[in-house]
Amino acid sequence: MIRSLTSFAAIAALAVTTLAPVQSALADEDGKVGKIVSLTINTQGSDKYASFHGSLGIRTPDGRRDVYFWGGSTCPAQKLDAAEVALLSGALQSGKTKIRPVYRTGEGARGARCLVAFELRA
Repeated sequence: MIRSLTSFAAIAALAVTTLAPVQSALADEDGKVGKIVSLTINTQGSDKYASFHGSLGIRTPDGRRDVYFWGGSTCPAQKLDAAEVALLSGALQSGKTKIRPVYRTGEGARGARCLVAFELRA
């Protein structure tokens, strides 16, 4: 009886863990829509380049300033190409364009947000 009870408990535990929704630590998350207030590009000559290749500061409607990073040890899997950086630069210059960032939590700095996608809005 005890053996069958133990087997039943093991099967029940397996069923619960298999059927439970899985939240990936690497899932994309939507940031708050806001305006770009800063854009930092670290060149290969910068001491900060190894840590992160660039960052984007966004002012949200509630007055908060969120920062998103890409590249380097902070966000090794997230890189932006020249065309993507040019889009962000243009949005910063316009001053009217809003951005909805999409990010993943980084590996380097605690709680760093790694920019993996973005939507620009008029």
